[in-house]
Amino acid sequence: MAKMQTYIAADLDPSRPIPEACAVIEALIAHNRIHEEAILQGVKEAVEKRLQKLEELKGADTNGESVRGNNRKQENK
Repeated sequence: MAKMQTYIAADLDPSRPIPEACAVIEALIAHNRIHEEAILQGVKEAVEKRLQKLEELKGADTNGESVRGNNRKQENK
């Protein structure tokens, strides 16, 4: 028996990440309408997880000590 499979290949322009990412999501949904909500929910969860990680990294950068600061003790003269 023949096995049929849909395959989506994409050439993406990294200088336009937002419209390119949206186009990929739209293409996947177009071939999986029955799973549209699950796809969008999965993308939402992945984005939220990454945003949370970015916030944690920003917090670590702002709460830590300066890496480039002068750490030598000042001598009283």
